[in-house]
Amino acid sequence: MSQLIGIYGVSAVSSRLMDQFSTQDYHVYFTARSNHSGKVRKIQRGGLFTVKRHCSRNRRKWEEDVEQRVANFDNLSFVEINGVPNIMATTTLRNLVEHTRNIYVSIILKGDQSENSHEDVINHFLQLNMDLSHLVLTIVKAHAFSILAEQMGLLKRVRMITDLTAAPYATRNESDVSSVHNIMNGRKIWLVESHTTSTSRIDKNVRFMEQECQLTMSMLKIEVMILYNAIDAFFNYMNPVFHIPIAYANILTESVKLQIRAFDADRRAVLVELNYLSARLNAMDHGHKMYSLSFTEEDEFGKRTPVHNKTSGIPTSMQNYRYTIEDGRWYIRAATFAKAIRVKVRTIKGHAQQTINLLGEKKTSRATIRS
Repeated sequence: MSQLIGIYGVSAVSSRLMDQFSTQDYHVYFTARSNHSGKVRKIQRGGLFTVKRHCSRNRRKWEEDVEQRVANFDNLSFVEINGVPNIMATTTLRNLVEHTRNIYVSIILKGDQSENSHEDVINHFLQLNMDLSHLVLTIVKAHAFSILAEQMGLLKRVRMITDLTAAPYATRNESDVSSVHNIMNGRKIWLVESHTTSTSRIDKNVRFMEQECQLTMSMLKIEVMILYNAIDAFFNYMNPVFHIPIAYANILTESVKLQIRAFDADRRAVLVELNYLSARLNAMDHGHKMYSLSFTEEDEFGKRTPVHNKTSGIPTSMQNYRYTIEDGRWYIRAATFAKAIRVKVRTIKGHAQQTINLLGEKKTSRATIRS
């Protein structure tokens, strides 16, 4: 099974994954949700899957259309491309589950559609009435998906859910100075965010999670590169900085103030360890830049920060607490990342947990923070 990769859904990320895996030692089996079935039929009829690559360098953009031949897994006959039989095949979700252990799941990420998309995908897996215990699902922004998956009973039935950042592949025609354009000199950069299993199985699965996280990283050919774009994506573009203002707006407490200061101090320590010394903006500076507002004091910063995209990716019952929970998880992730490269981080974890505790144990029971 380790040579088989499943991709569920049509998106910018999944199409680039298909393109990438077709050049490696993998067979890629592809299926889609019901609203994507037309695209699957089009692929089957034409026998080709077209991927558009976008990259920019020295202020010049280029595009390249890449055509990959696609087989039908229900009537499978692999053929060689350039002497390599790593062909993508369209199939059903049932076949995908039977023949693969690693499946990338494409989820709608914008607005209220996100929660509906999560529920549809979870139901699609549950309605199979199959053994799912071998599956590792890789999903962009999987923390919200995991909360709903646990509520609906999917999380306890799969082996693991791995969280993957969207930035490297979801970008298209970004400008040269964009922090989300993480394709440098044609090399793709992936950063794993987190992994989750059912809270009732945490203890007995810790060892497996560690091993499986490495397997998933290997599967995706992840390169955590010591480059501006990679570090910028992890520490600046992602939620720890851009959602700090949201944490303020939702729950402005002394613990949150300490948390943002701790994050800045520890972030700098990690950057120094990575020999990356160019980023000197603190989180408040990023807040000013992000929202184009001027804040004279931290209290005013919180009161004047707009709470945007409030319902995206979280069950409605938890939307009031989304950003506080999310930021707490991110700070713990940052601490874990720092520990992995032997940087002493003493402050983030405690302050992050304090922030989560402010919501009350009952309200956070389904979003237990795991580093």
